[in-house]
Amino acid sequence: MLENILSGIILASITGITYVAYKHPKGYRRISSKLTALIFLVFVGGSIWNAAVAKTFHVVYEFIDRAKLSEARLAQTSIEIHYAWFFTSLIGCLLYLLFLGLLPVILDLKEDEEQ
Repeated sequence: MLENILSGIILASITGITYVAYKHPKGYRRISSKLTALIFLVFVGGSIWNAAVAKTFHVVYEFIDRAKLSEARLAQTSIEIHYAWFFTSLIGCLLYLLFLGLLPVILDLKEDEEQ
């Protein structure tokens, strides 16, 4: 249920940002740096999350029964953010924002055509 709502919100956001970049390039230029900063903050937050999970496991490691160690590692990996997908998604978002910023050049819009 939550995945459906989240995917709908993400799709609506992408559509809205794309519309603003196409119809209002000057307005998009004003918000693109803020969107890039938001993506950077998401990356920093995800990195802090993974570091906290690893540090927590390291601290409680000595208290884990050796017979339950594999279950504990499974629990640890289940709450970690997988860096391959995370990093790829963030790079994809940054490239898409760059593409949207270049739309006026790609579409050869003149300055007076930009709104």
